[in-house]
Parts: sequence; C-alpha cells; structure tokens
Amino acid sequence: MSLIKYIGRLKQMDDLIRRKATGTPDEFAKRLGLGKTVLMEELRELKELGTDVVYCRIRESYYYNNAFILKIGIDKNELQLIKGGQNYFQDFSPVRYYRTDWFYFSRAKMLNATALKP
Repeated sequence: MSLIKYIGRLKQMDDLIRRKATGTPDEFAKRLGLGKTVLMEELRELKELGTDVVYCRIRESYYYNNAFILKIGIDKNELQLIKGGQNYFQDFSPVRYYRTDWFYFSRAKMLNATALKP
C-alpha cells in the first residue's frame, strides 16, 4: 500500500474513533473498506503509536481512553536535523532576469520619451 493511502486511512480511522462513530468492528471495517483482520492489525498499529483504543459494547464504538492527537508530519526541529542534497541554484544568484518582449520595450520607450521632455 502506498504511504498516501496509509496516511489517509489512519486519518479516517482517527476521525471515526474521535467522534465515537465507528460502530461494531464489522461495521468499522466495512466503512474503511477493509476486512476485519486487517482492521485489527491497523488498530494494533495505532496502539503502537501510543493510543489506548478501547471498544465499548454499550455504545458499540471504539474510542480513545487517553488524550491522543494524531499528527502526521515533521517537526521543524526535526527538519533541521535532516541534512543532505545540494543547492544547485546557488551559483545562479547573480543572474538577472531581463524582459525581451515587444510590449515591454515599446511601453518603456514611451515612458522614457515622456520623462525626458521638460
């Protein structure tokens, strides 16, 4: 499975669990388009991330038993630790951009001609 699909599935699971709108395990798996065994593996992975996902038989829904916020991304402090790559454009910083289109030059000539008149 691609990383983008995996992240999307995690976000969808998190949203349903947070709203306590998952339903029974069979309904939850069906909403996500998964089999029940795959759902159980995904819930196990959520638990490995630090959640305390619990199923309530009265509500017939999963919910978080602890304060958990799912954040997917890189922290700015972690981003500074990543090193690698090369900036190939650093040599081109003194290069200037010049316009060569006809409309720009004709307008510039008109403005210069009027600015030079006393």
